[in-house]
Amino acid sequence: MSSHCEDEQQEFPWWNKDLAERTKKVRRLFNLTKKSGNWTDYKRTLTDYNKALRQAKRESWRRHCEEIEKAPECARLHKILSKDGSSAVSSIQLANGEYTTSERGILEELFRVHFPGSEIITEPSGGWDGHELEFPKWKGSREGWAPSKRVISHEKLKWAVSSFRPYKSPGIDGIMPIMIQQGFQLLAGKLLLLLRASLALGSIPMILRHIKVVFIPKPGKPLSQAKSSEAH
Repeated sequence: MSSHCEDEQQEFPWWNKDLAERTKKVRRLFNLTKKSGNWTDYKRTLTDYNKALRQAKRESWRRHCEEIEKAPECARLHKILSKDGSSAVSSIQLANGEYTTSERGILEELFRVHFPGSEIITEPSGGWDGHELEFPKWKGSREGWAPSKRVISHEKLKWAVSSFRPYKSPGIDGIMPIMIQQGFQLLAGKLLLLLRASLALGSIPMILRHIKVVFIPKPGKPLSQAKSSEAH
């Protein structure tokens, strides 16, 4: 019976062990009722079975919809690009009505729209190595360190690290959350020191300010408009 139930689950996602047991009970009562002629118990059992069946189908459909809503962004991107081969953006309309003429112009307009008030800084010719990678020499005061230790505790840090999806796409450092989650006991001390120092000193190392932004076009929207994409 267990192998039969597994086969049913593969073919019908809403099928479960409870329905399998109810099916057996309904069939057994049907055979007994044919002999006795008393259909009361059979009809009541059959009604309960039909209610359970409808409930299982509704819950299965609800789970299916929730899984679609929680699909990773990369899956959404793949779906968008696989439908339309002309998704590449060649130019974007500016606020003054003109159009960009280069890839740099496209990126600058996207950042202006999605990150208003931000400033575009040109990377040094030799890269960021050696440019404000360390904390200031100032060691801070007791008044500055005490709140940082209270705000950034071991428990809160553990909760924050575990809240990330394990295989979420990494940033420019190539580190996925699963790496930090699995090595949390070894890394907790260093992470606490780093985050507390950043808050106490009011400074974030330049290397930690680097992020990777991906602009995903919205389906059905004109690609010539900066607002027709989402920043992730």
